Amino acid sequence: MNFKLTEDLKDKVVEFYLSRPMSLDTASYKFRICKPKVVEILKSRNIEIYTKNQIFNPNFDERYFQNIDSEIKAYFLGLIFTDGNVFIKENECSKKITQVSLTLKDEDRYILEILRKELKTNRVITSDNRGSLTLSVRSNLMGEDLKKYNIVPNKSLTIRFPEIDENLKKYFNHFLRGIFDGDGSIQFRKGDKRVKYSVGLSAGNPIVLEQIRDILVNELKLFPVSVYEYSNKYTCMLTWQSAKDMFKVCEYLYKDSTIY
Repeated sequence: MNFKLTEDLKDKVVEFYLSRPMSLDTASYKFRICKPKVVEILKSRNIEIYTKNQIFNPNFDERYFQNIDSEIKAYFLGLIFTDGNVFIKENECSKKITQVSLTLKDEDRYILEILRKELKTNRVITSDNRGSLTLSVRSNLMGEDLKKYNIVPNKSLTIRFPEIDENLKKYFNHFLRGIFDGDGSIQFRKGDKRVKYSVGLSAGNPIVLEQIRDILVNELKLFPVSVYEYSNKYTCMLTWQSAKDMFKVCEYLYKDSTIY
């Protein structure tokens, strides 16, 4: 059935579309006009088309990482820096969509539940049935915000430590705690005569570890240990093996912490 696209009809389409986030199909069905015509009307009034997040995940905070202004944001930024993944794919309309995900062990589900609550997302936590859980969200805006901190697709071997802006500087120990929770370790090993202590961090890129080492050496007056590169060239390790340095690092990482 054909309708003439009068100004009055256009006004009604716009008013209905702006009443709540909805799909183009919904507006098309309401007024019995084809979807391209709905798009044409909206574009003529400079109205942006709702994203799938706005329609199906309306409370999702896509700009969560725009400003790192709390302990918990800094912590999750560090955790995504190590254990997160950014993936860009094209949808059926050849539009690029950014997917951000965080994968942790089953026993760390509570961390993903906190992140899910923080992001206000209705996406479910999925299991691979092999001991790992993943929370994934889709957002080009979040992808752009994470890019400022060098969290980009295929980051494993090319990632660089981000520049420390004023916000991140204020919560820097929480950011580092997220990094250590992702790829770090604290060990107590009983030897024949004494207990050996160590705190360490692994990465695929030695430059990142060197930058973290230099920051901690300057901040905590630690011994400037060398970054060890394994023969496979895909893994590097930064380790302090004195009890004194280990406790300095741990006290710094966990100062004023509420999530770990």
